[in-house]
Amino acid sequence: MLPTMKTADQERDTSSIAQRFKVAVVQAAPVVFDRERTLEKVHILSGEAARKGARLVLFPEAFVSAYPRGLDFGAVIGSRSEEGREDFRRYWESSVDVPGPAVDALSRTARSHSVYLVVGVVERDRGTLYCSVLFFAPDGNYLGKHRKTMPTASERLVWGFGDGSTMPVFDTPFGKIGAVICWENYLPLMRAAMYAKGIEIYCAPTADVRDSWIASVRHIAVEGRCFVLSCNQFNLRRDFPTDYRSAFGDDPDAVLTRGGSCIVDPFGSFLAGPNTEGEAILIAEIDRAQIVRGKFDLDVVGHYARPDIFQLHVDERPKRPVTTHSPEPSGETGPTTPTTTDTTTASQAASSEDRMICTRLTERFGIRHPIICAPMALVTGGALATAVSRAGGLGIVAGGYAGTLGGEPDLEAELVRAKPGKFGVGFITWALARAPKMLTKALQHSPLCVFLSFGDPRPFAAEIRDGGAALICQVQFLSQIDMALEADAAAVVVQGTEAGGHGGNRSTFPFVPEAADYLRQRSPGTLLIAAGGIVDGRGLAAALMLGADGVVVGTRLWASAEALTPKAHTDKAIGKTGDSTIRTKALDALRGVPWPQEFSFRFLKNKLTDEWADREAEAFRAYGTLSAEYVQARAQNDLDTLAVTCGEAVGLLRNRPTAESIVNSMAAEAASLLRYGGKLKCTSQS
Repeated sequence: MLPTMKTADQERDTSSIAQRFKVAVVQAAPVVFDRERTLEKVHILSGEAARKGARLVLFPEAFVSAYPRGLDFGAVIGSRSEEGREDFRRYWESSVDVPGPAVDALSRTARSHSVYLVVGVVERDRGTLYCSVLFFAPDGNYLGKHRKTMPTASERLVWGFGDGSTMPVFDTPFGKIGAVICWENYLPLMRAAMYAKGIEIYCAPTADVRDSWIASVRHIAVEGRCFVLSCNQFNLRRDFPTDYRSAFGDDPDAVLTRGGSCIVDPFGSFLAGPNTEGEAILIAEIDRAQIVRGKFDLDVVGHYARPDIFQLHVDERPKRPVTTHSPEPSGETGPTTPTTTDTTTASQAASSEDRMICTRLTERFGIRHPIICAPMALVTGGALATAVSRAGGLGIVAGGYAGTLGGEPDLEAELVRAKPGKFGVGFITWALARAPKMLTKALQHSPLCVFLSFGDPRPFAAEIRDGGAALICQVQFLSQIDMALEADAAAVVVQGTEAGGHGGNRSTFPFVPEAADYLRQRSPGTLLIAAGGIVDGRGLAAALMLGADGVVVGTRLWASAEALTPKAHTDKAIGKTGDSTIRTKALDALRGVPWPQEFSFRFLKNKLTDEWADREAEAFRAYGTLSAEYVQARAQNDLDTLAVTCGEAVGLLRNRPTAESIVNSMAAEAASLLRYGGKLKCTSQS
């Protein structure tokens, strides 16, 4: 049984949530089959809603760029027409890639008008279309999506089925926001799942024009004691192309969708609408106190539930239509999987999505693989973080020395590059203490987490929590874990001495299980992540078996195509062995960087280390004497002086592949190894 974790409700300071605010429901027609013009209309109408004071703006189901009402796509049982295939092609062409340019445009709209934007789109994923809802924060950050789990009737001809992995509810300063699309709302168990997530602003984009729909949304508002925003299109026949073969005729003034949008409070009372007169923007003020008043006598997932009789189990794992398994060993040999990540291409590793390892880390952060990219100073920029996150891990942009060292990448520019996907930001803690405003600036970009290492995280914990990010603390000694727990860290990373860059003297293999036992006794809900010497699936599998929930990967991603690592550095590293690295405190002293003395620095041996590595005391007496020479070495890329920062696992590097191939092959190899381990024969001694 997994340890319990704090829920978002327990972690959230409700005093910081706005009690009164305005929301908007946009009842309008898209520019059918014209994605770009529809996106322009979203931008314009969102601006109008924002000028009326709305902080959240909801658009209808399939608004970008059509709900194909009355179109049969030339299909009858046993036959599909060529005209219908062309209709589908046109529909597919006007749909939305997620992520993609349309998502970027919607992100700009949310940021431009400083609103939470919730938009119904037709999403395409290869050859399949999905009816989806996309969520954006006021800073333009793409929060996530919900795919309709049950298309209704003929919708199933053109839309695929979503699964449980896209049923999010987002914490915002205005409460918890989520969406259930059209007749999904007639799935009682789905409603129960959303209520259990604590949904407070229940968005219900729809295409239903029946009077019974209005009764349904009022029922949902009462049942869930939440505010329901129901949003429908208003279409005339003239809003569709002239060659649109609608079953409802060709009268240009015929109303095909009559709206009916409305906003309902937790007692079932209308705050706005229903409107069936034409295009409109409905505005209502939300009073969150009504939710609490309503929960007094009805909380269907609380005091009004009977879990002793009725229980619901929700599977939020992604469901893949194709699962590929490697041949399993039949003898005493090991699994037939790659032993390194270097020769595995992205396409060859694609099956890793079908072999996902689910841990508390993947569940906590909504990622597919328990792999985090280390926030390596001067190395992990927005491109690398994005590539890791798109591959299913979690990319963390390096804030490094928080601008105090000089010559660092522009952090805010790199954070922008990491959007709109999931990302975190990491800092060297003692350096951040010298420039705390960098944390404030970073939090304005809405990172999923903040990763702190090498110092006391407690002074920054409140700001990180108030900024809506999870705190991840990296430690190098067991004694540092208590500071992380006092800072209410969601996860503790234990870094072994094998890691490249700065670290301590504890080895990963004994450190991880000792930390696992320590956390199990003191804070079982805190995640444990392993770091140091992990470059492939073997390391990931080993870390999980030692008790970790996932891994932080540095050296392997340091040598990836998207990393900011100079080519000369990786060229020098590839072909070396772990014996080619050294850990010393001398370099920091000589270059005048004030690292705390409990931490040493691992990098490739060079002429400087040959002279100084074993003369640490003398180097501290000569503190800063090589600072100017080191700056010059960096400018000239003089590797006889400049540190090539990598860990002992450098001996497993062969080339510089993409981050996607690294993450996918690590996940696939680990999954195969863990399956193989489960089939090992154990015999008892006679």
